[in-house]
Amino acid sequence: MFVKLIFLYCVLAATTALAQEAPPAPALPPPSPSSPTPQPAPQPEMLEHWRRSTIAIGLPINGRFITNGTSLLVTVNGHLACILTAKHVFFDEKKGWIPTSVNFRLPKDAVSQEEDIGIPIVLNDSNKTYWSASDDTDLAIIKAPDLSKYWHVHAIYINEFGNSDDIFQGANVVTLGYPMIPGPEYLIYPIARAGIIAWVDPIEPDTRSFLIDSNIVHGNSGEGLSL
Repeated sequence: MFVKLIFLYCVLAATTALAQEAPPAPALPPPSPSSPTPQPAPQPEMLEHWRRSTIAIGLPINGRFITNGTSLLVTVNGHLACILTAKHVFFDEKKGWIPTSVNFRLPKDAVSQEEDIGIPIVLNDSNKTYWSASDDTDLAIIKAPDLSKYWHVHAIYINEFGNSDDIFQGANVVTLGYPMIPGPEYLIYPIARAGIIAWVDPIEPDTRSFLIDSNIVHGNSGEGLSL
């Protein structure tokens, strides 16, 4: 099953360097005659690339990272990337939610002894704004910081996005995000939830909003869908 991500609109800005691939491991010596036959390495999980590209957005409060939403690292060429998310995750003027910075946290493989409060992102200062949004949707892009010092960073490529062929009523979808309900100990990497596409516009399915039936709660805002 090939995983594709679906978004209605995406305006990309190449902003900063992604982490380079870790150097390959040295070749192993050939086994001795008494050694057991080596087994093939396990294949990566279907959702591993998407999971590694899905990051949490939040704020450090009293020494802890409090999740406010989900976002994706998106790249145009494998080296330059931006953060794609829902605008209301970091900017909601009606509710007075206009922070000048937020933190984002990369997925991890295990619970750390030390609290990971994430990587700070400046949204705006007195002279410049570091994010952009569409006027007619809730999607936005944020300038990503330099991630070259972090290992195993992934980002979604443009050709991994879905199109109108992937959007139809009844299609199965999977969401990956950081809902608050399970508790912080489960949010070291995104949580998967299943659903279906419940309704699409019959004339313009890939340019008009569509409805999904899935268990979405606070913290899931900004995530993508996978087919």
